[in-house]
This record gives sequence, structure tokens and C-alpha cells, in this order.
Amino acid sequence: MVREQVGGRRVKFDSFQIFRQLNLWFFSGRSKGLVWRNYYVLDTILGFSVICYLISGNKWDGNWLSILTNSQMSLAKLDELRQAAKIEVEMRFRKKRAELNTKVEMRVLLILKAYKQRRATLKERTSQSLLRRMARESKYKERVCTAICQKRVAAEKKRLALLETEKIRVRARVLEVRKVARSISHQREIEMMEMKNKLEDRLQR
Repeated sequence: MVREQVGGRRVKFDSFQIFRQLNLWFFSGRSKGLVWRNYYVLDTILGFSVICYLISGNKWDGNWLSILTNSQMSLAKLDELRQAAKIEVEMRFRKKRAELNTKVEMRVLLILKAYKQRRATLKERTSQSLLRRMARESKYKERVCTAICQKRVAAEKKRLALLETEKIRVRARVLEVRKVARSISHQREIEMMEMKNKLEDRLQR
């Protein structure tokens, strides 16, 4: 029995009563909701209840033996709960880790897929750009070749026209020379005829 002054009055603390109340609370099932979360607290409460019983001064009897047996069973049950909680936590951790690994793998696969798609898109764009560039260069070459051919044809036509003009000029010159030559020849023939006539007249005289 322990007495303490509280608020102007003395309060009795019966350690045996505390021990009994703690055990009744533990075995009544109201502590089940706390077992999974606060088994260290329950272990401490059981130890404290045993200490309260020991300091209460009660003698060792069959009731105490029964309570001790129940306490040991409770501790064994508590240890089982601890092991079960540990196993559950490990399983939950493994499950979370497996889920996280799966998410990471899926994320990596998505990143790789997106990277491959970007590579393929970039390659396709590069190929299309190269094809367009080759087409432009081919068209430019065709235009250049066409322009060169047209210039060559025009130059050839101009050359042929100049040749034709030169031929016409030469022909006209030849005709003019022939005409002059015929005129000179005819004039000489006339002069020779006159000279011949004059000579015959002289001879006749």
C-alpha cells in the first residue's frame, strides 16, 4: 500500500489492484487493437503489472501461479504477434519493393521506347530532308543543263544564221564579180571588133 498527498488529500495506491486491473484489461480483449501497433507498450505494461504484484506484498499462492502462467502465455502470444507482424512487414516490404521494381522497369522501358521513337523520328526527318535536298539539287542540275542546252542551241542557230548570211553575201559578191567580168569581156569584144574594123578599113585603102 502506497500513500501520496494529491490536492490536499491522501490517495491510496494499491499495487495489487493495479496489477489486477492491468491484467483484466489485457485479457479482456480491449487491448487487441493495440497489439499490432504497440506490442512494446503491452510488454512494458505486463512487466509493470508483475512488478506491482511483487511490491504489493502478497504471498506466493495458486492464484499467483495462475496469473504467472497467463502472463507467460500472453508473452508467448505477444511474441507470436511480433513474429507475425515482422513477417507481415517483411512481406509488405518485399511486395512494395517488387511493385517499385516493376514500376521502375516499366518507367525505364517507357523511357527507352520514347528514346527509340525519338531516334526513329529524327532518322526519318533526316532521311526526308536528305531526299528533299537531293531532289532540289537534281532539279537545279536539270535546270542548269536545260539552260546550257538552250544556250548552245541558240548559239548554233546564230552561227548557222551568220553562215547563211555570209553565203548569201559571198554569192552576191560572186554574181557581181561575174557580171562585171562579163561586162568587161563584152566591152573588150566590142573594142576588138572596132579595132578589127578599123584595121580592115586601113588595109582596104
